[in-house]
Amino acid sequence: GEKVSVQQQANYIREILKQNESALKTITEIDLSRIGMTVVPEELNLLTELTSVSLANNNIYMLPTNFGSTWVKLTSLQLGFNRIEQLPEKFGQKWTELKSLSLSHNALTSLPDQFGTAWSKIFAIGLETNKIANLSSEFGAAWNNVNLVKLSGNLLDHLPEKFGANWLKLQCFEVHKNHSAIDVTQLKKQWPKIVICK
Repeated sequence: GEKVSVQQQANYIREILKQNESALKTITEIDLSRIGMTVVPEELNLLTELTSVSLANNNIYMLPTNFGSTWVKLTSLQLGFNRIEQLPEKFGQKWTELKSLSLSHNALTSLPDQFGTAWSKIFAIGLETNKIANLSSEFGAAWNNVNLVKLSGNLLDHLPEKFGANWLKLQCFEVHKNHSAIDVTQLKKQWPKIVICK
């Protein structure tokens, strides 16, 4: 018997996936957490009906440019506890249904300019324990329904002007353990439903 290379095996599997696209449309949730994954296969974009994706607790260090670009029904994405240093420029721009996102415990140093601009339904976002040093002035401007925002354990030394001005449903905000202590006193005043703010 001839030995088949890993590359040939992968191409064979890709061909099977492409020939069975109608079956792939029945998959709405996928959990690939804790499997030692280092790279996200672009074939995940063939799963166009996904609403929930977990890639948490792996060793992923980068995401493909077109990561999740077909997931127009996505409501939950878990990418926490990886080694991601940078997000693709168009990260999440098609995810208009997104409600929950975790990018905690990664190595992110910044966020794309358009980060979260399509997420008007976002409820919870975890960015804690990264290396984020700056947030754009548009950060979270579209998040009218956000309830929970975690930014603790980053390298922030200030927050942009008008930060969180639209977050009228916010209940929990965490920004402690950053590069400099951030005074949340003024912020609290603009959030009528705030319960935890530290």
